[in-house]
Amino acid sequence: MTTIDSPASAAPAASGGPRVLAGIAAWTTSSDHKQIGRLMAGLGLLVAIAVAVVGLLLGLERIDPDGFQILSADAVERLSTAMQVGLAFGAVLPLLLGIAVAVVPLQVGARSLSMPRVAALGVWTWLVGLGLVIYSLAGNGGPGGSQADLVDLYVAGLAVVAIGLTLVAGSLVVTMLTNRAPGMTLARVPALAWSALVGGVAVVISLPVLVGNAVYLFVDGRNAQVAFGGADGLTQWTGWAFSQPQTLVWALVAVGVAADVIVTVGRTRHPLRPVLATGIGLVALAALAGVTQVPHRVAWEGDGFFDNAGSKLADLLPYAFFNALPVLGILVTLAISLLVFKIGSPRPTGALTFVVLGLGMILAGGAGNLLERLDGLELAGTPFTEAAFVYVGYGAVIVALGALAHWGPKLWGRRLPDPALHLLALGAFGATVVACLPLYVAGFLDDPADVFFVLSAIGHALMALVLVGFTLLALRGFSAGPVAGDDPFDGQTLEWAVSSPPPPNNFTEMPTVVSAEPLFDLKFSGGER
Repeated sequence: MTTIDSPASAAPAASGGPRVLAGIAAWTTSSDHKQIGRLMAGLGLLVAIAVAVVGLLLGLERIDPDGFQILSADAVERLSTAMQVGLAFGAVLPLLLGIAVAVVPLQVGARSLSMPRVAALGVWTWLVGLGLVIYSLAGNGGPGGSQADLVDLYVAGLAVVAIGLTLVAGSLVVTMLTNRAPGMTLARVPALAWSALVGGVAVVISLPVLVGNAVYLFVDGRNAQVAFGGADGLTQWTGWAFSQPQTLVWALVAVGVAADVIVTVGRTRHPLRPVLATGIGLVALAALAGVTQVPHRVAWEGDGFFDNAGSKLADLLPYAFFNALPVLGILVTLAISLLVFKIGSPRPTGALTFVVLGLGMILAGGAGNLLERLDGLELAGTPFTEAAFVYVGYGAVIVALGALAHWGPKLWGRRLPDPALHLLALGAFGATVVACLPLYVAGFLDDPADVFFVLSAIGHALMALVLVGFTLLALRGFSAGPVAGDDPFDGQTLEWAVSSPPPPNNFTEMPTVVSAEPLFDLKFSGGER
């Protein structure tokens, strides 16, 4: 038995309505990893737009809770939940996993994704679960909801979403472990592929814990509702999935994307690949904090620095391990990747602008988590917490846009214009700062002014406009833009060695790899460098 399904041969061409139906059927039943990945990433992009609109509504609702209400009186809590679930499980993970599903098999020399139909099942399972969550929140379900049946539906939908994403991540992990080309050792895989393996394992470890919690909550909700607190206890038992540092796990693939794009644009071999791999691995330590469901904080009690030193050290060690090391991993990855600019011949692209600025936003969210975990600052539960979450989420989305701009020419065969990409990247960066920085400031104030929420709402509105603009640019560019060619960025890894778009089975002959930059070696031996 094989874990690889070859895509079915193309059906005879149809016309008119039958052609549309045939196209829909081909996309919904395809086992081609490139179609599965593009479908998931496209759906994630649409959800990201909706999340930005929800962020706008949430900011407007909080300007004057007593005198200015767009929705019902209890809408703020439901909007907050919708934003958390939508950004983490509706946008960030689907975008990044979808990109990985489409690109990673090409990078490691595989003819297909391992267990592609399992991945396709995961996409549809995720989408159904997300629909259940949205429906339940719209009907006053979810945390603090008053409709008991819809509260239970929210819990069930959350579990279905987690199961679907776990199936997709599991398929990626199996591909990386069993379906690489000859000579493609784990020490030679590109940064995106390595982050897909590490991040996929972290997702497979984390999300089943959320499913287990959901089972307990569902059973409790259908019975006495005393063991776990019913609707009021949902945040306590599932909130770890939408808070720091677990959100760094959902954004982990973005770190590999950024490193891969930077190295490709640098047009040279990476001098410190083991350090790069270690940096990505450090980010995955955040998963351990999430699955234990214990917030590791530092309580600075006593009048002097050395008062209760033993207690402070006992708090500081797990705090540093679970919270600081993942942020250090992102810093190391970014610094080591940017080193290639000094030794290479970089050609900056719009995708590079996206990934560098996006990774900076993820770092801003991770740094915010370090401050929030200091009990003396009393930031937990304030707008500061939301801002740190959004910084990571929007940062990951920005990196994903850069990934689409970078690998889109390979998947669709056409390029997007760099001037427009630079402009959109700067817009996304500005929108994220405006949406989050005022809430950082508000977190330090006992009574934040309404202007902070006004600015945050403006930031979300700007992000929605940027996402819509990128979507329209991508639809036009990838269908009618200039032809990209097989290797538009002078790449080094295997995906740039095949035609654009790639053939159904990726490679006509199975490649044999002898280094981490096989295409670089081929060009160098051929006298191109």
